[in-house]
Amino acid sequence: INFNNGWFVQGEAPAGTMLSMFKSVITSGGASEADVSFYFAHWITDLAGAEPYGDRPWPGSEKFVVKFPLRVLSSFLESFAFVDRLASVSEVDVVEAYLESRWSDLGLSSFAVAEGCQPAARRLALMAQGFEAGVVSALHALPPTDRDLIALELARSGHSQQFSGAPRALLESEPVGPALLVYYAPALIQKAGAAHARGALHVLAAVYRAARALFPCSALEGSAKSCITVRIDVLKVLSPPEIAAAAQWHLRQTSDISAEAVRGPPCSEAEGPAVRTAPLEIHVEILEGMAYSL
Repeated sequence: INFNNGWFVQGEAPAGTMLSMFKSVITSGGASEADVSFYFAHWITDLAGAEPYGDRPWPGSEKFVVKFPLRVLSSFLESFAFVDRLASVSEVDVVEAYLESRWSDLGLSSFAVAEGCQPAARRLALMAQGFEAGVVSALHALPPTDRDLIALELARSGHSQQFSGAPRALLESEPVGPALLVYYAPALIQKAGAAHARGALHVLAAVYRAARALFPCSALEGSAKSCITVRIDVLKVLSPPEIAAAAQWHLRQTSDISAEAVRGPPCSEAEGPAVRTAPLEIHVEILEGMAYSL
C-alpha cells in the first residue's frame, strides 16, 4: 500500500503521494475504519518484533523500548486514529486534520501565520521535532522569495484537492503538478537545530527552486497527482554553515521522477553532457545569519 508512517508524522511528503495508494486499496476492498485499525494493530506488532534478539528468550518489544525515542513512538500511535479516516474522507482531509491536531498539541494555536503559509508552517513544525516555534519563526524571517516558494511547494498536495489554507495561487487556479517530495527534509532541519533553522530553510528553498528548473509544473492530465522525489542525502548530514563551506552544490536528475543533490558545479565533466542539472542557489550571508536575523 506504499504507506510510510515516518513521512506522515514528520510532514515529509505530499498528501496524495503518501496516501492515494492506501486509499485505493481501502476503496477497492470496501474496508471500514475498523479494518484500517486492525491493519495498524498488525503493523505495530510486527514492528515491535523487528529487533533481532538471537537466543535470548522473551525479548519483548526492544525495538520500541530501546531504539525508539518516546516522542516518535507516541506520534506513530497518535497518527493511526487519523489514517483510519481514509475509509470515509479524502487523503487531503486526513492530512489536514492531522496537521491541525498536532499544531494544537504543540501549543502553536495562537501563533500568527502569514496568509497562505499555514500548510507549510504546520508541516515544518512536524519536521523540527523539538524547536517547532523556532522553525515557524524562521519561515517568516526568510526573504519573501524564499518564504513564498516554501509556502507554495509545501502546500502542493499531490492531489486534485488543495489544503484550505494553501496560497491563493493554488486555491484560485486549476491543479498543476508534479508535487515535490524532498527526501530527508526533516533530517536537514533537525541537523540545523534552532540556531540555524533559517539557514536550513534557505537551503530547502534552493532545493525547491532547482527542482522546479528540472521539473516544471504542468496542467496536463494526471500531473497534479504526480510527484518527484528529490533526495538530499549529502545535505542532511551537514549543518547550514558546513553546507556553505562546501561551496557549490547542484541537483542532478536521476530519472523521469527523481533527482538528487550533488556537491560541485552543475554539468560537471564527470556527469557527462547528457545529464540534466540545476544549481542550488545558496547565499552564504543568509546561511551565516548575517542578512536576516530573528
